[in-house]
Amino acid sequence: MQPAASHLLNRLRSILAIGRNTQVGIISLVWFSAGISKLLDHRGFTTTLRAHGVLPEWLIQLSMGVPLVEIVLACLIGLFVANLRWKVLGVFTVIASMLFFFALTGYLVLVPSEVLRAAGCGCHGAPIQGGLLQLGFDYKAVSFSFNLVLILIHLVVLYAETRLR
Repeated sequence: MQPAASHLLNRLRSILAIGRNTQVGIISLVWFSAGISKLLDHRGFTTTLRAHGVLPEWLIQLSMGVPLVEIVLACLIGLFVANLRWKVLGVFTVIASMLFFFALTGYLVLVPSEVLRAAGCGCHGAPIQGGLLQLGFDYKAVSFSFNLVLILIHLVVLYAETRLR
C-alpha cells in the first residue's frame, strides 16, 4: 500500500475507534439506565407489562430478571469491548445486546399504540414517556425508532470490532 493510502486508512481507523468507544458508551448507558429505572420502580414496571396484555402472567413474574440482564449487559459491553484481549467475548456480548434489542422491538410491535400511549413501554420510566407525550410525539413510533437507531449502533460497533483491529 502506498504511504498516503496507508496514512489515510490509519486515520480512518482512529476516527472509527473514537466513534466506536462513544457508541459502546451509549449502548452501555442505555442498558444501565433502563435496568436501574426498572429496579427502582419494579412494581411500576410489572404493572406496565400487565397493562400491555401481551405476556402471560408467569413471564411477568420473571420480569425481575429483565433489569438484572440489562445492567449485566451494560457492564459486560463496557468491560469486554474496552479490553482488547477479550475481543471474542466483546463481539458475543454486543450480539447478545443487539438480539435483546430486536426482541424488545418485536415486543413493542405487539403492543397496541393506544395501550403504549396510556401505559408507556416500561423502558426508562414514566418521566421520559410523559415528556414525549406532552411534546405531542407518537410514543410507539419514537420507541420503535429509538430501538432501530440502537440496533444500527450495534451493527457499527460489530463492524468496528471485527474489521478494524
